[in-house]
Amino acid sequence: MVSPVTKAILTRKAVGLVGAIAAGIGLWRFTSGDWLGGIVFIAAVAGITAWYLWSTRRVRDGRRY
Repeated sequence: MVSPVTKAILTRKAVGLVGAIAAGIGLWRFTSGDWLGGIVFIAAVAGITAWYLWSTRRVRDGRRY
């Protein structure tokens, strides 16, 4: 079984990896001439990532640790 701390670290690394891949795809689309598609793709990925990080940073029961 994976400890909660290790699971959090692995989740953060996975989100970072997926974000980097998505940024690369968006940049590729943007530089290939599909400017609007690239901007929309990057905005969508950034919004989903921001929502995920915001939801994981909230304190649910008032205790930080």
